[in-house]
Amino acid sequence: MSALVVTGTDTGAGKTLVTAAIAAALRARGVRIGVAKPAETGCPRRADGLYPEDAATLAAATAVWSPASPASPVSSVAAPVARAAASGIDDDAATVEPLDAVCPYRFPDPLAPMLAAKRVGTTIDVAALVGALTARATDVDVLLIEGAGGVLVPLTAAVTYADLARMLDAPVLLVVRAVCASPGTWSIDSRPPATSPSTRTRISCAV
Repeated sequence: MSALVVTGTDTGAGKTLVTAAIAAALRARGVRIGVAKPAETGCPRRADGLYPEDAATLAAATAVWSPASPASPVSSVAAPVARAAASGIDDDAATVEPLDAVCPYRFPDPLAPMLAAKRVGTTIDVAALVGALTARATDVDVLLIEGAGGVLVPLTAAVTYADLARMLDAPVLLVVRAVCASPGTWSIDSRPPATSPSTRTRISCAV
């Protein structure tokens, strides 16, 4: 299984754009890409239910360009991805990943997933989530998983996104603002002590 967890120093750091850019750029090179946003909060309510806007952007990114198309630079990804996500139309008529697979947990309140789930009287089933992500990762070359907020944001009372990355044995890409070098360092330093390489979370930074 090849997976990458993309998280940030905080909300609005650019996780969705970075994840979508990586997905679109790799797809343009013929790589089979899967995307996931395990839990999205602050979802607006539509006639057919809660709509995960970030997850929709990620799903659209997997079908923005066909492998036969000229590769587009990462810096030009934002506009076509945003258009595709907003319109629900894939310019290349390729298959966009279904939102139910990309984002299994959706909540209306803009809170940490654990708190947003509690507000509606539910909890996130981490074991089922890990199983679903592992299964999806076997069907693609790379599965990109976008977190919510920071690396230590809780999915449940006992599991953070850092824990999820360890469960999946996936490295972490930490997205930081250009003016936030210190918070980026705090996010890396806040990892719990690792007793062995198998429990260590591998973190890289993107500004």
